[in-house]
Amino acid sequence: MSQLKQIHAQLAVHGLLSDTLTFSGLISFCSLNPNGDLHYARQLFDGFTAPNRFMYNTLIRAYSNSKETKETLETTVILIRRMMAEGLPPNNFTFPFVLKTFAEALAFLEAVLVHSMIIKTGYGSQVFVMNALLHVYVVCGRIISAHKVFDEIPIKSIVSWNSMIDGYSRLCDCTRAFSLFGVMRRLGLEPDEFSLASLFSVCAQSGNVEMGRLLHSYLLMTCNDEDLVVGNALIDMYGKCGELQSAQTCFDRMLVRNAVSWTSLICAYAKNGLLEFARKCFDQMPERTIGTWNAMIDCHVYQDCCQEALDLYECMQSSGIIPNEATLVSVLSACSQSGNMVMGKRIHDYIVQNIANPSLTLLNSTVDMYAKCGHLDIAHSLFRLMKVKNSVSWNVVIAASAVHGNAWDAVELFRSMVGQGFLVDSITFIGLLSACNHGGLLDVGQHYFEAMDDVYNVAKEIEHYACMVDLFNEKDTSVELLNC
Repeated sequence: MSQLKQIHAQLAVHGLLSDTLTFSGLISFCSLNPNGDLHYARQLFDGFTAPNRFMYNTLIRAYSNSKETKETLETTVILIRRMMAEGLPPNNFTFPFVLKTFAEALAFLEAVLVHSMIIKTGYGSQVFVMNALLHVYVVCGRIISAHKVFDEIPIKSIVSWNSMIDGYSRLCDCTRAFSLFGVMRRLGLEPDEFSLASLFSVCAQSGNVEMGRLLHSYLLMTCNDEDLVVGNALIDMYGKCGELQSAQTCFDRMLVRNAVSWTSLICAYAKNGLLEFARKCFDQMPERTIGTWNAMIDCHVYQDCCQEALDLYECMQSSGIIPNEATLVSVLSACSQSGNMVMGKRIHDYIVQNIANPSLTLLNSTVDMYAKCGHLDIAHSLFRLMKVKNSVSWNVVIAASAVHGNAWDAVELFRSMVGQGFLVDSITFIGLLSACNHGGLLDVGQHYFEAMDDVYNVAKEIEHYACMVDLFNEKDTSVELLNC
C-alpha cells in the first residue's frame, strides 16, 4: 500500500487523477487486492468528481467481502442510493454483491426493496441475480418469498435448486426438501455436493435416520468418489441421529479429512455422552482449530462437565489459540452453571479489553453469568448499559429477578418489555410466573397466566401450569387450582 500511495501522489502531481481508467484501477487495487486498504479506497472514491458504474460496483463488491457486517450494510445502502441519484442504475454486476451483503446482515426489508428494483430494471430473468435474491430470502427464513422467486426463475440452475433445498433444510422440513430433490432428479438435474450436504443436514436436524440411510445408499450407487463436504455431512447426520458406529465408519473410510471431519466425529461422541471417546479423537487430531476447541468446550458444558470445560479453555489459551465469541459464550455458560464467579469475571474483563463491539449473544451471556453467580446488581447494571436488547436480554433479567426473589422487579421488567415493543414468549412467562410464585403474588400471577393465550398469543405449556400449581399451593387455594 505504501508504494500505491506513492503512485497516487505521483498521479496527483502530474494531473492524471482525472483519468477515469487510471482512477478505476487505483480503486480496484485498493479495495479488492488482499494487500489493499478498503478505507483508503473509499477516500479515493469520495474524492473523485464523477465516479462511474465500474467504480461503484468495485466498491460495493469490496464491502460485500468485508467482515464488518453493520458498517458494510450501511455503506452499501448509501452507495446504491448515491449511485441511482447520479443516474447510474444498478446492473447485473451490482445486484449480486448488494444481495450478498444483505444476506450476511439478514437484511430482509432491504432485500425486498432491491427485489422491486430488479424487476423494474429488467434483471428478473438473470439467473445469477435471482439466485442471489433467493439466497437472501432463504437465510432470512422467508421461505414463502423464496419459493415465489424460485418459481419465477425461467431456467433454474443447480444453485437455484440447492438454495431451495437449503431453505427447507434450515426449517427442518425433511418432506419438502426431499420432494424438491425428487423433482430435480426427474428433470434430469444431477445433485452436487451442496445438494447432498443440505439433505443430510435436514435428516440430522429432524432425526430422520431412515431417510438419511436411503440417501447414503443413493450416494454409494451413483458416486465413485465421496466429496469431503458430503463425507462431513454424513458423519454429522449419523452422529446427531445417535448412530455412532455408522459415523465412525464414514470417518474411517474418508481418504481425505479436515478439521470439520474430526470436529463432527468429536461432537457425535460428546453429544451422546461418550466424552472419553470424544477426548480420544481430540487428542489424535493432527491440528486443532478454534472450531474444534469450541466444540470440545461446548460439548462438556452440554454434558454438565463445567470444570472440565474450563480446564479445556485454559489449555486452549496455553496452546496459543485466541478465543472467539463462540468460545467465550460457552465458557460463560460453564461459569453460570458452576457458579464460578472468578472465571466469569476474568472472561468479562477479557471481553472489555479485547472485543470492541461484542455481539448481543455475548452480552446476554455475560448478564446471565453475573445473575446466576449471585450478582444481580451487576447483571442489572450491564443490562441497563446495553444499547441494543432483544427478547433474550429481557428474559435473562426477568428470570434472574425471579430466582433472587425480587418478584415486583420481575413484573415491572415484564411490563417495560411489553411497553417497549419486544415480543414475549414461553420463556418470558416461565420467569414471570416463577417470580409471582416466589413473591406470593397470586392475583398478579393468575392475571398474566389467564392473559397468555388471548392477550400475548403464547400457548400455555406444562412449565407454566407447574408454576401456577406451586403458586396456588402456596396460598392453599385448591378450588382455583382445580379450575385452572
